[in-house]
Amino acid sequence: MTTLLFDDFLYRWYEQDGVWYYGSASGSGHVPFSYEERSHLLSRFLNALLTHDQIYIRIAQLEELISLLGIAATLFLLKADTLVVIDDGGTFAGFMPNGDDNLLMNFSSVTALQFDALLGRLQKEHIGFTQRNLLKSLIYQADGKKLEADGALLQQQVSWEDSSDLRNGNLTNLLEFGQSYGNIIVKDDDIVPLLRLNQANKSLIYQHEFKITTLSTEETTQQIIAAKLGAYLGGRRTDPIELFEDILHKKQLPDLSGLYQQGRLTMIDILKLRDNYDGRKFRQWLESEDYDQQRIYQQLLKSRKSLSPSAWQSLIRWIIPTVVGILQTPAGVAVSAVDNFLVSYLMKDWHPNLFLDGLLTKKLDDIAARQKMQIAHKQQLKIWDRRIGRNDPCPCHSGLKFKHCCGKGLN
Repeated sequence: MTTLLFDDFLYRWYEQDGVWYYGSASGSGHVPFSYEERSHLLSRFLNALLTHDQIYIRIAQLEELISLLGIAATLFLLKADTLVVIDDGGTFAGFMPNGDDNLLMNFSSVTALQFDALLGRLQKEHIGFTQRNLLKSLIYQADGKKLEADGALLQQQVSWEDSSDLRNGNLTNLLEFGQSYGNIIVKDDDIVPLLRLNQANKSLIYQHEFKITTLSTEETTQQIIAAKLGAYLGGRRTDPIELFEDILHKKQLPDLSGLYQQGRLTMIDILKLRDNYDGRKFRQWLESEDYDQQRIYQQLLKSRKSLSPSAWQSLIRWIIPTVVGILQTPAGVAVSAVDNFLVSYLMKDWHPNLFLDGLLTKKLDDIAARQKMQIAHKQQLKIWDRRIGRNDPCPCHSGLKFKHCCGKGLN
């Protein structure tokens, strides 16, 4: 059975009034999806659904999944045992500031992220009688079929992993940390690098703990694994369904998210396609390495260039993704010498598949760059504020007084 941990929701970071928010773990509900974000996440989820037997999400992300798919579709997946909720008691990561020092906190047993709180928020959002009954049934199904986890223990493992990784120069260089650290207390401009590392570690630890085949996450996670292993990495793990997405693009086939949002493709249709003979055969191929990518393309290119919204479904029998081992276990290296959970797992031949999101990675890179620019700008403003009068022309050459331009808001 092929399984996937859908962790894309972990990276819904945003800026509001000059303040950065890292996810929706405050208990006030999730941030609404933009059209582009909804389409992108929906496309990734539906592709993952077609290529895996079961999808796992953590309880903290259930609210967002319901918003993405709809109540009825999410309930349908739960009843079909296709969607499994990991109930870790509600966990999230946040920073506790003290001046320009920020302590990373991996919280567990968060009441606002548990089933009762989720149902309460969702029922305030959906006021119709039918919708409320569906929500009750959905939460009942999710609670009854949940996979229970010790969130406190897992969060502790994540914290230990983070601390260990901060002593790894390969990792800190990869994520562009500005300074070196011996613990998980970092300066303002290293918040984003540490949180990216934290989220990757959390995803990988959960994936290993529950023996989940594939992890859906940002692209940099692959490089993080390589940096953890350093010189011991003997191969390269590829996205197990990247060939599937590549073919959809090259054949100019209809986007699954577009068909779903238009109502031309329902969740029932998707599961029927997935569970027919070709779909089952396809998922078996997912776990094999017996394929010839060039031959697959040659077969596909024999078909018409333009296809109807339903004709693309028949092509699924030709789509065999690449599955490559992540490493050769290094000879003569004692696993007991490794003081890092994930490195130890990897050296014991744990080979995590990764369903990588390059667009998400670009967004996170942009956030990191913007934060560094904002911090540098604030530091420059403090220098200007000491040297420039409030009524002097602003040094940015806007033509405005300093107090009405860059100096606005400074004491």
